[in-house]
Amino acid sequence: MHGIWRSSLLSVVLVSPLAWAESPLQSTPSNERVVRGVFSAAVTDGGDDLAKVQFKNADSEKIKAGGLLMVGAGVLVAPSDSPFSYQLTLNYHFDSITAKNGDASFDRMPIEELVFYSSGKHRFGAGLTHHLSPEVEFDFDDAPHETVEFDDATGAVIEYN
Repeated sequence: MHGIWRSSLLSVVLVSPLAWAESPLQSTPSNERVVRGVFSAAVTDGGDDLAKVQFKNADSEKIKAGGLLMVGAGVLVAPSDSPFSYQLTLNYHFDSITAKNGDASFDRMPIEELVFYSSGKHRFGAGLTHHLSPEVEFDFDDAPHETVEFDDATGAVIEYN
């Protein structure tokens, strides 16, 4: 649980919303609120090391609590007369290691609630994330399949688009 908390608290997430063809603040009449769907993809880093896989050729790889890829969808609410917007997303966040004799993975379902400040083509956001069903799985030929489940966890997130 502590690895998830630190990962969420320390990670900086770079997200590219695919639904933004233009800024919602530029195309709306005054005093209206824009509500639209968003899709996101992120590369993430940080957090505690959860697993280290040693390969036969002496190389090794680690799975981190804050790595590696996240995809999601949600809703964005943006008042037209304000540089601030609100975004709520449901995501799938995962990291994995694949070898000839098996694999290891870490996945979870983060719900993120963020407030953004927009300036030109840049968005700066901060908010909360709640990670549901985090688990690490190991499935190697010479060992039994093992799953380690963690408690759900809440943390902070900082984001730049």
